[in-house]
Amino acid sequence: NAGDYAWSDGSNDAQFTISTPGIYSVTLDDGCDISIDNINITYLLTPSFTLGVDTLLCPGDSYNIALDPMMGEFLWHDNSTFSTYTIDETGTYSVTVSNLCGEVSDEIEITSIDPPVFNLGPDSTVLCAGNTIQLQYDATMGDFLWQDGSTNSAFTITGTGSYGLTVSNPCGILADEIYVEQITAPVVVLGGSHLLCPGETEIIDPGSNYGDYVWQDGSTEQEYIASATGTYSVTVTNICGSATDSTLVVLIQPLIPPDLGPDTIVCPGEPFILGVPQQPGNIHWNDMSTNDTLVVTISGT
Repeated sequence: NAGDYAWSDGSNDAQFTISTPGIYSVTLDDGCDISIDNINITYLLTPSFTLGVDTLLCPGDSYNIALDPMMGEFLWHDNSTFSTYTIDETGTYSVTVSNLCGEVSDEIEITSIDPPVFNLGPDSTVLCAGNTIQLQYDATMGDFLWQDGSTNSAFTITGTGSYGLTVSNPCGILADEIYVEQITAPVVVLGGSHLLCPGETEIIDPGSNYGDYVWQDGSTEQEYIASATGTYSVTVTNICGSATDSTLVVLIQPLIPPDLGPDTIVCPGEPFILGVPQQPGNIHWNDMSTNDTLVVTISGT
């Protein structure tokens, strides 16, 4: 026996069993000298950690991992030994942490994802009656929300209206909209011929159609003002088809007032012929005849 022992808990045995962390001391009196010593016991745990759930990484972003450096020694998949790690590329990342009590490993999968990118098309467009516009996008782009509340990645447009889509994912939100007008193939009806008196004009109206108008002289107005004799035609064209029609416009010449001459005396048995210049018009004599001339055989007006 080297002497008398006095431990920090008051015990005097030559041996002392430690089961919890703390500071322990002992005093030894060997009869000549008194010596004291201390020991600090730290409780070391088996490493315990997690790298987290698999994560999405947006372009330009990074994912930082910071572990407790007191856990032990670190060994990453690329043989680096730091307790922190910055991830800026896709892939599988793993680390093993070890100390005197054991070792633990974990890994995490990093997947890249881009912000939503799509385009519904021009701000406005037309749709032929009976046809549809099919819109289809990558379902993995994010969460879809259409103007009617539907959430599919595909949408079918069947008629006139405003249509909008919003797509969102962890990297961003994008919205776009389009106006669609449903149209039919042109229908052109100019009607029959038109008669014009001198100085008059005729507005030729082919009806309201969606499309491009081209008249016989190359003009492109929707209506045409006619003032002379001729055949007038128009072609209306749109993406659904085209239609053409024509009509005849006749300018009536002014009538020449009839002049039967002065009152006349004729002898019995001698016929007298009255006549008027030929001109565009209908002739009605007093006897309801309609010839250009009238043969007079009896006295009268």
